[in-house]
Amino acid sequence: MSHVASKGLHRSMFGYFKQVLKYKCEWYGKELILADRYYPSTQCCSACGHVKTGEDKVGLDGNKKHKTQNKT
Repeated sequence: MSHVASKGLHRSMFGYFKQVLKYKCEWYGKELILADRYYPSTQCCSACGHVKTGEDKVGLDGNKKHKTQNKT
């Protein structure tokens, strides 16, 4: 299989996976939330929702923690 053909097959399998996932969510009564291609998921804090920008952004040198206000 050529490089171009295998790349096309790879892309089409993601489309098939999305269809199956959508079907399974409907079957089990769950909501499927698809993130936009440019959604900054690696830049968002899961605890507080803070989005890193500028100097704080995650780069090749690794992730830097930010101070989160604990809600108790």
